[in-house]
Amino acid sequence: FLDYIPVKEHAAFCEDNFDELLSAIKKSPAKVFLLGVGGCKLRFYNKLRKTGNRIFIDIGFTMNLIAGDDYRGRPYCGGWKSYKR
Repeated sequence: FLDYIPVKEHAAFCEDNFDELLSAIKKSPAKVFLLGVGGCKLRFYNKLRKTGNRIFIDIGFTMNLIAGDDYRGRPYCGGWKSYKR
């Protein structure tokens, strides 16, 4: 990994303020980004093309699981075992 750009988990981009995220992406040396931003992505995906020639891979909620969050209430988590807890 070359960089990490945090995005609030809850109520991300409620105010339609994407400038900070787009600026961080443009400044990053990375060319490939893993996105785990949930449903708010529908509000800014079209703006990502303004960041130049980059690849964005949507891994959704998987990012939370990798980070160690253990959401048993989500049906697609199945038997996920968090080894970070």
